[in-house]
Amino acid sequence: VQRAGGFKPDAFLSGAFFQRESIKEAEKERLIQASNMLRKELVYASTRVNELGGNSQQTDLTQLLLVLENDIDPVGRLVLDLEKIFSNKSEDLILENEDKLVIPRKAQSVSVIGEIYVPTSHLFQSGNTVNEYISLSGGAKEMTADLDNVYVIKANGSVQLPGSQSGFFRTKSGFI
Repeated sequence: VQRAGGFKPDAFLSGAFFQRESIKEAEKERLIQASNMLRKELVYASTRVNELGGNSQQTDLTQLLLVLENDIDPVGRLVLDLEKIFSNKSEDLILENEDKLVIPRKAQSVSVIGEIYVPTSHLFQSGNTVNEYISLSGGAKEMTADLDNVYVIKANGSVQLPGSQSGFFRTKSGFI
């Protein structure tokens, strides 16, 4: 980073994207293994339903198998805390060939996706809760949303679950 000229004033270290080829290859292998396992489980479930006298229309797996054949490109992202690394509060990262580090500008938006009425992005407001962002996107779909399993993917790629000590899951009556 120092050889590249250091950080610009508007650098958003918390949103750093670090990509490693060896992690990408390992992810690709795990995706292939998971796809193969799921394919076997679907075929097994299909044969069990047929043995139990199930309707063959119910066991048509064509659509599910097509989903498995879609290529998912692994990312190879390594979640790290650059602020801790550069302040010597965390161990330094040993670089490998083809590692990539992207430091974005500070993000001003929050994207809301999933089983909501209007998946979209909103201007970040420091006091807003997860539920307020969901409401800004039209609210959760009654039949398909699972509000007990809402989570936040932070700018650095880490996942924050309800019950963590962050104020982001704050509600009017306390923390979720």
